[in-house]
Amino acid sequence: MTLESVTRPGVMSVRKIMDELGYETTLHHLTKLLVDADLALGGDGDPHRCQVSAATVMLNTQHRSFGFIALAIREGLSNPELGKAYGKINTQLVNSFVSAQEARILGIAESEHAKYTVRGDNWRSEDVDRLERSATRDKARISHLSEQLRDLKEKLNEKQ
Repeated sequence: MTLESVTRPGVMSVRKIMDELGYETTLHHLTKLLVDADLALGGDGDPHRCQVSAATVMLNTQHRSFGFIALAIREGLSNPELGKAYGKINTQLVNSFVSAQEARILGIAESEHAKYTVRGDNWRSEDVDRLERSATRDKARISHLSEQLRDLKEKLNEKQ
């Protein structure tokens, strides 16, 4: 399971799973996942405590896939920098795991975007000249229209 495989287009989101299988079934499976994670941390695996966390996590990450949540928990448990998880699983800990994966997704998106984006410092000289002419043309046009308006006012004042 990789980040790319759980975020690719076509993967069912938690919201879609809730629509198709029902809220209770989806909650049951996510609770089982959190109970397993709790036991891996050395917790007691209390299903009631894990169910509360599962419900919150499920609603907060309903736009992501179930696999994404499982990947975030797996990566969070294996990486001590992501939250220094010891003892019992809770909503805050799972949210920190999910946030770390969201940050990875943003990093991937930003690096992909940077490949195809023209930066301001590598514009061609023609582009910069065009922008400068456009900016000064507007100022010159406003100045010209102001002069015409002043001339029209003077003509009106002369006729009166």
